[in-house]
Amino acid sequence: LKQTPHLQRRVPMVYTDCSDDGALSQEECIKQGSLEVIREQQEGAHAHGVEVEELSCLDEGDGELPPPLPGLLEYPPQVILLTVFAGVGGFLFGFDTGVISGAMLFIRDEFCLDDTMQEVVVAAAVFGAIIGAISAAPVNRCLGRRRTTLLGCGCFVTGSILMAMAPAVWLLIVGRVLVGLGVGSASTTVPMYIAECAPVHLRGGLVSVDVLLICTGTFVSYCVDAIFANVPGTWRWMLGLGAIPAAIQAAGIFFLPESPRWLLAHGRTERASVVLASFRASEAEVLAEMEEMQRAVAEEQANEQGRNLYKELLTVPHLRRALVVGVGLQIIQQLAGINTVMYYTPTILQASGIGDNKQAIYSSIVVGAVNALVTVVGVMTIDRFGRRFLLLASLTGVFGALILLAFSFPLGISWLSLLALVLYIVFFAPGMGPVPWAVNAEIFPLYIRGTANSVSAASSWITNFAVSMSFLSIVELLSEGGAFLLYSFFALLGLLFIFFFVPETKGQSLESIRTLFETQLCVHSVPCCRSDQRYDALEEVVLSTGAPVVTTNAPVNEATSLTDRPSPTSTYAT
Repeated sequence: LKQTPHLQRRVPMVYTDCSDDGALSQEECIKQGSLEVIREQQEGAHAHGVEVEELSCLDEGDGELPPPLPGLLEYPPQVILLTVFAGVGGFLFGFDTGVISGAMLFIRDEFCLDDTMQEVVVAAAVFGAIIGAISAAPVNRCLGRRRTTLLGCGCFVTGSILMAMAPAVWLLIVGRVLVGLGVGSASTTVPMYIAECAPVHLRGGLVSVDVLLICTGTFVSYCVDAIFANVPGTWRWMLGLGAIPAAIQAAGIFFLPESPRWLLAHGRTERASVVLASFRASEAEVLAEMEEMQRAVAEEQANEQGRNLYKELLTVPHLRRALVVGVGLQIIQQLAGINTVMYYTPTILQASGIGDNKQAIYSSIVVGAVNALVTVVGVMTIDRFGRRFLLLASLTGVFGALILLAFSFPLGISWLSLLALVLYIVFFAPGMGPVPWAVNAEIFPLYIRGTANSVSAASSWITNFAVSMSFLSIVELLSEGGAFLLYSFFALLGLLFIFFFVPETKGQSLESIRTLFETQLCVHSVPCCRSDQRYDALEEVVLSTGAPVVTTNAPVNEATSLTDRPSPTSTYAT
């Protein structure tokens, strides 16, 4: 509590039989005027030789609960500026994803492209994004988050200009690859940049702003497609306008500071402290967070020399478990079909019976608008309901919407296909859209965060590449309905993966999240296991360390999840 002021306002869990109703939290005990019971438990702990931190965060007098955590507007405006300008990388991601869906209808006609060449043009940007995501790790380590973002802006501007001027399809493909380099780099760097600068209790929501801007970019791209559908040059204007937001992002990022965690890792402690102070509401918060970061950086750098970080991701147990969660979420996100819907919305709508190119583009605006609006729900609720709940609720709805979409094609009802696409977006956008990126920005230690995020982002882009390159071929083989039934099967597999293996990271500091992965993944999330069995296993781990343990006759509350109980590495257990 001394090291993390943001936790001093939270009420820790104390398992004690302070009423006839059984085990209550400390908060409930306070409300019932039973603070003295907690004090008695402290004295019992001291009697057994265990040091217990005094509950200095509580009011000794009337037992009033602590004040709420500061809101976003109570922090310096620098927090909002960095989130918005860094998040423009997400806008560019969404813009490129959406703009090609409308432009492709005109590119196909102008260059007389068959299905295979259409897939190549669409997937060229994804191929560039794979390279950008993989190369982002060493670039981030050497240059930092800020300059890596600026390099990505340069790639996007250059690629957009090349596409707008392309006299042949091969130059169009080169421009798509350059744009992909910028998008792939941003997909790795931007969530990490925001997460390392954001206050802990606001981190999930601020990282999710990047995904909100992805959806905003997609909606804007559909509007651009609709506006220029009747203008000479059509697709050239559509693709070339992407250079404008990239230039705006470069101008904004140029005046913003580097991530304090990156500065500290490179020995610039004084500068890191100054930068962190520009993102925090109080000096106490800065001092506590600097102390925590310095300790984490020192421990990591002490053992970093001569290490193969990619090998460690596969061989160190807690890193491997985190990688399984991070990569698994990214793969599920793509196999559920989101970028098939984004890249081919007008094509899908034409297949369902909607008329010409312009009508299909106008109808796709509905999908883009819903995508942007519903994503706001995810941004507002990710730090309230948690990552795990949003993932499960989101993917359940996605599964149902894909089934409905699959059956709408053989029925030949075009409005039902449009409704199914809208429902798909309504369920996908609040959960499976932002949460995988937010979780990946949180779960890895600082020294390997850039490497791990690049691997995770690369897995997303590789899966995206496979899905976008194969969609039209799968449709030819299985029909439109069969293709979406296949995606619904992948969504069902994803539900099982999240249910059994994804822990909750809500409200924890970046440095403390690693403790979630120091035991088997399933113990964090499988509610069907008996609570006492899991707690017995935990107690066995503690006893094996030789540390004294305080016992109590308090009944076990079966409704309490393991994540609400002390972990083997927590201060309580130690």
